[in-house]
Amino acid sequence: MLKRVFISLAVFLLAVLGITPAYAQVQRLDQGHIDAFNVTADGGELTLDLKEDATGSHVRRAPEDVELVVGEDAYTERTAEIPEIGKAGYMLPQTQRSDLIWPGWDTQGARDIGAIDLEFVEVTGPGEVYLFQTGSFGSLDPVLDGGSTRLETGSVIAQEEPAHVHANWLFTEPGTYQMRVVATGGGASSNEATYTWIVGDGEAAPAAKAEAPTEAPAAQSKAATSAAQSSTATKKATQQQPEKQAQKPAQKPAQQPAEQPAQQPAQQEQPADERPDTLAETGTTVMTVPFAVLGLGVAVFGAAMCCLDTALRRKLLALAGVGK
Repeated sequence: MLKRVFISLAVFLLAVLGITPAYAQVQRLDQGHIDAFNVTADGGELTLDLKEDATGSHVRRAPEDVELVVGEDAYTERTAEIPEIGKAGYMLPQTQRSDLIWPGWDTQGARDIGAIDLEFVEVTGPGEVYLFQTGSFGSLDPVLDGGSTRLETGSVIAQEEPAHVHANWLFTEPGTYQMRVVATGGGASSNEATYTWIVGDGEAAPAAKAEAPTEAPAAQSKAATSAAQSSTATKKATQQQPEKQAQKPAQKPAQQPAEQPAQQPAQQEQPADERPDTLAETGTTVMTVPFAVLGLGVAVFGAAMCCLDTALRRKLLALAGVGK
């Protein structure tokens, strides 16, 4: 019984003080070194989280509490020249740039396990994602299992030995991407982690903006053609107007002076309700209600005084009768 009382009292105090549970705040990272897929092992159990050096040194976070921001400065068209990709987009290079995030993965915390596979359970977003490394002589080296460069649902990074790795990331369209990832190795599986990438500023890709001027000359030529046609039509109409105007006096020379005096009085005639000599419109006005209320009040007051006077007279007569 006493325990229930204390619990009820605690709930009441929390409600009165307005204390609510604290929720984790999402951390946006737009630059710095990040081991996005950080795998560790403890007693044969695998853990997948995120480790970053942007806000501190080796700060570990739950991936769901982080947004990885890929800014507009990451946009490049050079990847469109790579045969295996052939598209421009937002690229995070294999070597670090101070104004961008530098994501990679680290499996050195799971040395006891050995080989680790990073399985992408689901990859969603407005565009395509590519992951690859650049070789010593500029060659493109795939890092995904099977030799593919496109990162999609079902892709796997097969890390045969514990290592700390960085690669090139390419997002072909601006928007929000999400990746659900699981680490497996030694017969064990880690927790499923969800990674969120915010790419660009949400507007159209710079490539689409650059295509707009190419359509301008065609539009301008159409506008020029329309203007020329309109000018020609105007000239023809101008040439025809003098001929029509010259014909009008010959058709009806004497009708206009005779008709105008008869039409003008009719146009200037005003309705009866708009003439200055008409009476004002009668009916209820703004001052009607106050005067009516005042009159009613005076009438009620008079009636009350009459009743009071009659009552006093009766009382005086009654007293006089008792006196006699």
